[in-house]
Amino acid sequence: MQSGSRVRRITAIALGILMLMSPAPLAFAAINSPLPVNWTVQAGVQAADGVFAAAFLPNSITIDAGDSVSFSGVGQSIYLPPVGKLMPPPWTSSLHAFGGDVYDGSHAVASGVLTTVPYRLTFVKPGTYVYFDPVHPGMEGVVIVQAAGSPYPFDASSYNSVAAHEAEVDLAAGEQALAKVRAKVMDNANGTRTYIEDVDLPDADGVQTALEPLAGSAIHGSVTLTPQPNANDPNGTYAILVQLAGGRAGDRYVGELRYAGVAGPSVPGVSTLWATADAQGRAVFQGTVRSAGVPQGVWEFVVLNAERQSVAACSVTAPAYAYAGYVPASLTIHVGDSVAWREVGVHGVHAVTYEATNTPDAVSSLMVPTASGSHSFDGIGNVSSNVLTSGSSYSLTFDEAGVYRFASPIDDVYHAVMIVNVLPSANRISVVAGALSTTMPAQRIGKAVFVPLQSAIVWMNAIGVSSRIHGLNVVIHAPAVATVSQQVPIEGMVHFAVNGTIIGNALTETAIDPDTGCKALYVCVNDFVNLLNEIGVHTSFDGSIWSAPPASTQPTT
Repeated sequence: MQSGSRVRRITAIALGILMLMSPAPLAFAAINSPLPVNWTVQAGVQAADGVFAAAFLPNSITIDAGDSVSFSGVGQSIYLPPVGKLMPPPWTSSLHAFGGDVYDGSHAVASGVLTTVPYRLTFVKPGTYVYFDPVHPGMEGVVIVQAAGSPYPFDASSYNSVAAHEAEVDLAAGEQALAKVRAKVMDNANGTRTYIEDVDLPDADGVQTALEPLAGSAIHGSVTLTPQPNANDPNGTYAILVQLAGGRAGDRYVGELRYAGVAGPSVPGVSTLWATADAQGRAVFQGTVRSAGVPQGVWEFVVLNAERQSVAACSVTAPAYAYAGYVPASLTIHVGDSVAWREVGVHGVHAVTYEATNTPDAVSSLMVPTASGSHSFDGIGNVSSNVLTSGSSYSLTFDEAGVYRFASPIDDVYHAVMIVNVLPSANRISVVAGALSTTMPAQRIGKAVFVPLQSAIVWMNAIGVSSRIHGLNVVIHAPAVATVSQQVPIEGMVHFAVNGTIIGNALTETAIDPDTGCKALYVCVNDFVNLLNEIGVHTSFDGSIWSAPPASTQPTT
């Protein structure tokens, strides 16, 4: 199955969940309602593989004073600060409900962590109100409250369609990010290895949007936001670069980041942005905004002239996604090796915890984990990181063989789990494809690395390349491969045959396979890499780890 089909299938499943949780369409649109209306906003939606649309769906909604909004979700939190205030750092206001169920913008309210019961909040005063999810930094939404009795611009059915599209964009981007993740390993000076484990998914490197002229203006240009990771700043920071053209020489221009359109309120935490146009009418100004991520569909950048007239604007938005899991989901390592977990995302907070009672059916008592244990683990007792926010990490060295189940108690409702299988020390390499990870014996001859032929065949089948051994022939069935160049078989070497055509030969060595205790043929890993690349299966080998795409993306199945 091709990766695009897989993304569409997972997205369809998640959107089905979203639509099931959406309200029945209202019977009115752009007309008055005689009674207050309860609207529904979905706090993200998760696909079966753990990819999470980290956005409020819809991103923005317009209601009347006296109406209420029911926020649905599992594991998210709703926090509304007083108007014009920043959200506190993650986790400081997200665990318990406070502030009541009525909001007028003068005081903060919070839902606590959502379970199966929606959080219903009534808005009593006209205004534009921003809300956050402290459990998923960078996740923001907007409620625009009109005067009571005002006609509604959209009905619930329209918002359902908007929300479904927004979720589809987020999930598709998350699936693409997940497909690009590759396991990483470093060789240490003492002969051990450190395995790099990604927690969450990396966000885009930045967002660039074209400025569009307003009201007959000639101003145009671009706005670029680039993340500035800092583990000591849980709120996060983005650098803002604005490049203008078409201005009037000597005129001063100001840039403002606003919520929900050109006339919306200013985003707090933005440094002053201004510049004077040069003789060619160009201007460049830079600044920062305090935010963990670029939220989907709620920011507007506006350029104003000296008379405070809006002369250019653009929507600053990006797909918002997170991942309730670790990549890869399992590792096989050896005693003395280490695992370093890195929080690479901007829309989630996670942790790494091992509890002696941590079984598949157990529920962690550490809703907010704190660091415990040392950075060396012998399999006895509990160990845990602190809460990991973007840019932070946690490492652990394994001193005892065993199978250890780690989980993120923050994500307990999503079952974010990984298994670390620690083997006795041996001369082995790691092989990884998506969430699948294992090791195989290795013999290093000069600069080349050889592995048992049988182990390589088992691995090829595991990643979706149908293979078997017949004498000295490696027989590969690859229906998606149309034509291959035929080679002459060389006596005494292993022959690679694809769909009955020999396409290559490989030298062999004989050594004891420690997994079987018997003599076995060993073949160079790079010969397999070259073979697979020739039939469209793009693997790579860095001397320590043999990486391959997941089986679901292979063209040979």
